[in-house]
Amino acid sequence: MHKRFHPILRLFAHMRAKAFSPWFLPLIFFLSFIDFFVVVIPMDALVVASVLLRKKDWFKVFIVATLGSALGAIALAYVIDLWGEPLVREHLGTWYVGETWTKTTEIISKHGAWGLILIAMTPLPQQVAVALCRFAHVSLSAIFLSIFVGRGLKYFFYAYCAAFAPRLIMRFKSIREETVELTTDEKDASVDASTNAP
Repeated sequence: MHKRFHPILRLFAHMRAKAFSPWFLPLIFFLSFIDFFVVVIPMDALVVASVLLRKKDWFKVFIVATLGSALGAIALAYVIDLWGEPLVREHLGTWYVGETWTKTTEIISKHGAWGLILIAMTPLPQQVAVALCRFAHVSLSAIFLSIFVGRGLKYFFYAYCAAFAPRLIMRFKSIREETVELTTDEKDASVDASTNAP
């Protein structure tokens, strides 16, 4: 079990027990929203695991996760407007320098909001891309739409496959390992993910 996921594992254990409670979908929305601030939430795996719990609601899971991400991006952009570069330096830590920052800067500089859509579909940190977009004066509406489209395409793929083709989605190693952790009882979370692969 990854220690950095430990609080999320405990939270998701409660989600599994209350999978059909009224607050299940709002909680997914909340997690996708704060993902832009706490960084360590494995949202891709959470989307997959949530759909595995509620397959009939796969489209709702996709929508709330996407909307939460887009609004989270707007919230981060607004905070950056208020506090500027010092906040970015403190919040992003080692991402503020190094290869990730350089690569993301190149994409945003070349493609602007279109680059943000591309980044939102990849494992690259969205927080860095949103910060760079605000520094480049990309509008809040453009940031919202870019994250909504980029994350939406990715989450739609994950949610649809989890609902109708789970064996396909489990071919992605990182998704499989994180999903196994999220859907396994905490005491068994250290079991090797390969034993759970289809």
